[in-house]
Amino acid sequence: SDLVRDLGPEISNAEGASAYWAFQSPDKPDFTIEVQSNSQPGLIETLIKNLSEEECKALGVKKGKRFDVKVKPSGRIGKFREELVLKTNHPKRPELRVYVIGKLVGPISMNQPSIFNHQIHRDQGAVLSAILSVRGQEKTKFEVLRKPEALQVRFEPIAPSSSAAKAKFRQYRMIVTVPPGTKSGTIEESILIKTDNPRAEQLKVPLDLIILG
Repeated sequence: SDLVRDLGPEISNAEGASAYWAFQSPDKPDFTIEVQSNSQPGLIETLIKNLSEEECKALGVKKGKRFDVKVKPSGRIGKFREELVLKTNHPKRPELRVYVIGKLVGPISMNQPSIFNHQIHRDQGAVLSAILSVRGQEKTKFEVLRKPEALQVRFEPIAPSSSAAKAKFRQYRMIVTVPPGTKSGTIEESILIKTDNPRAEQLKVPLDLIILG
């Protein structure tokens, strides 16, 4: 059967992530194994070596192989599902398929894909918000470079927990105000934000708004 390892939904693209599998064969303890194909060699790094004496003891085996995979730091963001095909000399399992899945995030992420509301009444307006999460920076400055003229945008820091503060994890509430009297219609533009984070100098926040007349 296929082997799948989920590395998680919050993998920093600056740090990457790693995992490993241990293989052993009772009837062919000196089997060989090698990587036959890698769907994303620029992202996934692999290493095969013998299990150490300590690892064999912990697993209760005499011999075996350790297959390490590492998601390398990159500028890539989003979900991934990469396939690794392993070739062995065991007659019953000449091939193993390993899948590494997860989601890479940058130093700044938003808790939702867009600022969304299709039920804004023109005479009432609306106050909408999203949470921006920042990793690896104790304080981040945000500056709006571009937005629909009618909208107002501001940022408020959210007080971190002690563990979040220690891990340099901060959150900010982005508040988008649609003032009463805003022209009815559809707003499908983006808000362009400049930050002082060197790994995320600009953010583009999509808008999906319908203002009812």
